[in-house]
Amino acid sequence: MEASVVRILVSVVTYRQHEQTRDFLQHAILRFNDEGLDYRIVVVDNYERYTGEEKAGIQDELNLLFPSLRVIDIQNGEGEKTAVKASDTIIYVFNNENQGYAKGNNRAFAIGEPLYKSDVFLVCGNDVEFLSNDLFRTLLQKIEENKDIGVIGPHIIGDTATWQGPFKYQSIYRRYIAFLFYPVIYVLFGKYFQSTLVSDVITGIVEGYVYRLMGCFLLFRSRVFDEVGGFDEDTFLFAEEQIISEKLMQRGYRNYYCGKVSIRHEPGNATGAFFRERYIEWTRFRNDMLYYRKYKNVSPFLVLLARLSYSVYLYVYKPLMAFLVALGGRIRKMNPAR
Repeated sequence: MEASVVRILVSVVTYRQHEQTRDFLQHAILRFNDEGLDYRIVVVDNYERYTGEEKAGIQDELNLLFPSLRVIDIQNGEGEKTAVKASDTIIYVFNNENQGYAKGNNRAFAIGEPLYKSDVFLVCGNDVEFLSNDLFRTLLQKIEENKDIGVIGPHIIGDTATWQGPFKYQSIYRRYIAFLFYPVIYVLFGKYFQSTLVSDVITGIVEGYVYRLMGCFLLFRSRVFDEVGGFDEDTFLFAEEQIISEKLMQRGYRNYYCGKVSIRHEPGNATGAFFRERYIEWTRFRNDMLYYRKYKNVSPFLVLLARLSYSVYLYVYKPLMAFLVALGGRIRKMNPAR
């Protein structure tokens, strides 16, 4: 961190999105060069059913754009550490199974870090655009000034989502059990229920310490990420941000939000690529329960109550609300205002 050139290791976990990944790599490399960063990028493609012809086509296309790219095909049993050289600036990994977010990013770190010895480790989605010209300079300066920062994130702009953090801690009562009493609470509190009682988004903050950040852009001190053991590999997708926050706090580190610099991110691209909505909802729930049980010591009874509450919400309240909204729309069409 104190050297004139900062060494940044970047992890990009994707799922059969090589065109989007290609575009992101071009964008990211330009920005790294503009800000004077020495970079290495590890792409972990979790799609496990590529044909040999498809993989060859992806490799040929990427090699034309990135001559220093190395491809590791774990599906064919290639070793991870022996196949990588320190001079490889981009490493594209064809994974042998869809291991999810946590294992994918941990694998990227395990492949790149032993040879590269980075200062900072960036976990980043391929659907992110770096907006601020001084994005990394600003974030790196904050890390240097505050030794207890384990991970830092910028302001996130999204046309389709305004809820991308930063976030406060949310108990299992507010996150799930409150849904059991959804109609009563909604009648009593109205919009306050959704915006304050349920939402964990912190509003009106420019910068400062927060409970957690959005997982599409997490800039860690590399030694800290290694010290805490990376992401919890018992998760697949969702809850990783809460869990890494807990692991950091256990070692005396904190999350820092810097709203002075920005990125753009439209969420849902990765999950929508291979999940249906209901499967996403239950995957989120299972990983959240892992977080509450393992890191917040929530009792089995509360987990069971949360499952009941969430089931009632998904299968009763949510369909009922959708029906009432649709019915209201039909009534308004039948009786237009005069």
